[in-house]
Parts: sequence; structure tokens; C-alpha cells
Amino acid sequence: MASLYDLYVEQGAEFTQLIDLQGDWTGNTLSMDIVDSVGSVHSGNISWYDATIGTFSISIPNTSSSQMTKGVGRYNVESTDQYGKVDRVIQGRIYIDGDII
Repeated sequence: MASLYDLYVEQGAEFTQLIDLQGDWTGNTLSMDIVDSVGSVHSGNISWYDATIGTFSISIPNTSSSQMTKGVGRYNVESTDQYGKVDRVIQGRIYIDGDII
């Protein structure tokens, strides 16, 4: 079962978060899906910060966060190993704090 971890993003701002899965994830690749409160799909960047200890970085550029509808959406992160096995490793809500303009 995937770990639960909520993200808090300010609409129109750049977002970066380091997350620690613990363990050695060398050879695995990561992918991320984000869906905002109205069901629109958005992209984020995800990459290993240090796969040997299981730390990765999620970043959402301001160009993407500005397109997200304020409210509560969802996201998940999946890992694919060298044999093609896919596991959902983390998931949660993504809270988009609306811009005042």
C-alpha cells in the first residue's frame, strides 16, 4: 500500500518538496500524476535526489501551478523497477491555495 502524504501548493508559485521513501531505490524510475479539484490533469517534475537512500524531489513550476484550480485535488507517485514492475509508492491530496488575482 502506498504511503499517504499531502502537498500544499500556492497557485501561481513554484513548489518544491523533498520526500524520503527510505531504502535503496537504485535502478527505479519515478512518475507522477496530478489531478486538481475539477479533474484537470497537470504535470509536475519528479526526480531522484539520492536513490541510494530513497530521497526524491517533486517540483511544480509556477506555469503549472497557475493553471491549477484552487481547492483539493489528488496526486500519486509510481516507481518502475528494472524489470518493469510498477508500484504506487506515495499518494495523497494536493491542496491548491488560490491566488488573490
